[in-house]
Amino acid sequence: PLLFWGVWSVLKNANHYGVVYVNQLLIFLTINAVFIFFGAIFGVSIFESYPLSGRWGYNGLLFHNSISNILYGLLLIFLFKTNRKRGLLIFIFSLSLLFLGQKAGMFYLALIVCFVWIKNKAVQVGFLGLGGVLLLTVQYWVPFIVQHNLFWRNVYEKHGSWGVFFSLRNENIQKILSPTNDMNVLDFFIGGTIRFPMRVEMMPFDVFLFYGALGIIVLSTFYVRLSAKVYWYIPIAVSCFAGGIYESPLAMMILLILLLINPNEASPSRYS
Repeated sequence: PLLFWGVWSVLKNANHYGVVYVNQLLIFLTINAVFIFFGAIFGVSIFESYPLSGRWGYNGLLFHNSISNILYGLLLIFLFKTNRKRGLLIFIFSLSLLFLGQKAGMFYLALIVCFVWIKNKAVQVGFLGLGGVLLLTVQYWVPFIVQHNLFWRNVYEKHGSWGVFFSLRNENIQKILSPTNDMNVLDFFIGGTIRFPMRVEMMPFDVFLFYGALGIIVLSTFYVRLSAKVYWYIPIAVSCFAGGIYESPLAMMILLILLLINPNEASPSRYS
């Protein structure tokens, strides 16, 4: 966040290059989507998101990481909000989020449908209510879903419904915050409880464990100062449950570029 505070005014003068970059990124992600579909249809192992694991999902030419769902999620929001609606690309990017085989991709798609595609407030509330019901009834429907995949069936048998739902992140939290890891007052304020590559892959927990309460405050201040429309915070919301945009500097830069080339979507002048 401190880095972007310092360079925002410079980025403001490079909107033309931002547009060129985003258009090239759209082309690359479209080409990558072809490889995702090819892998999903023909079962090509080289394009799998989780090779040799038995878990379904296809990443195309990209390495498996949170960057994949972040890129498709961000650019899908961008496509919805541009003046020229590109229906075919929206359809391709939506399918790509599903074919990645990542729960984060499905979460992206659900939030985009709720906050970008749906305009009626009552329908949005109903959609969110349905999500709440699914969350509260995880232990009832997960056993039926996992029967269709050997990988998730094994996870369910060893770790239960919540282990499947959180991909064992809930157990990571329990291990790191266990009494054996003595957290002193200094750790609470400035972090240092864990070091890379250990992580929970849930942004609030990871930021706190790495950078303490001070890190949470600084990061939150940065996001508040973005002053963006609510749907641009979807990547931040997803990262709270499935990895983090904070750990993908490239993705954060792309988010800022999208806001810069869409001045009505945020208040970048606050950084000048």
